[in-house]
Amino acid sequence: MRGGYIIPKQTPALTTTETRKLPMQLLVALDAKGNAKGSLYLDDGESLNSVTAGLFSFAQYSVSTQNNQVTLQSKIEKQGFVSKLKMDQITVYGSRRVCSVKSGGKDLTFNYSSQNDVLVIFTDFSMDKELDIVWTYC
Repeated sequence: MRGGYIIPKQTPALTTTETRKLPMQLLVALDAKGNAKGSLYLDDGESLNSVTAGLFSFAQYSVSTQNNQVTLQSKIEKQGFVSKLKMDQITVYGSRRVCSVKSGGKDLTFNYSSQNDVLVIFTDFSMDKELDIVWTYC
């Protein structure tokens, strides 16, 4: 995965209907400056006119690093489809050692591996709401 990008992913099931019941994850690959960006388009997976009917959602994701603080945010630019999907994990490649991860002032559970500089943040966020997660390097 190339540095500077955020890729949403979801484990597939046998049908679109069953897949939509599974949680999403974000894969974040930080660039040399500690930044990344990506986007997500969601619709019901069945309708043929989702775009023309406006029955889709589109979100932009960004990570920015300033000093020892990293911020992951999302901005929902279009919400014409309510997915009810959850995000259960964010994996960040190229991280440094992390002291804390917070969202809305609340601590989040995380794991950092110094062997491969990977941070894994465990979440239970709705994909239909905007994200604001901050982690601090030690």
